[in-house]
Amino acid sequence: MLARAALIFMLLFASPALADEWSNTSKWLFAATAAAYLADGASTIGFLHQTDAVETNPILGKHPTDAQVIAYISGCILLSWAIADLLPDSYRPFFLIPVILVEIKASRHNFIILFRR
Repeated sequence: MLARAALIFMLLFASPALADEWSNTSKWLFAATAAAYLADGASTIGFLHQTDAVETNPILGKHPTDAQVIAYISGCILLSWAIADLLPDSYRPFFLIPVILVEIKASRHNFIILFRR
């Protein structure tokens, strides 16, 4: 819910006219964002294959296929890039860092489930 509100806020108030070139910091932060999404996707696939756990993401459903997880993660990466690209470079860290932290938390949760078994 909070993520949706943040997305709507950014899309309404971020002007493409304000967006500018990506600094090296923003590029590295986006790379970390993509890596965090990929870790979440890989850990999701791993725990779904090796345990009787169910996915709690309502978009994916309780028992998503590998293809559904990959498509979802790919879409998240593309959407994050699109949103970040709309933002002025000085604002990008305020969007990308929270995304990284949320995805790290999700991956950590998946790995905890996976390694407890």
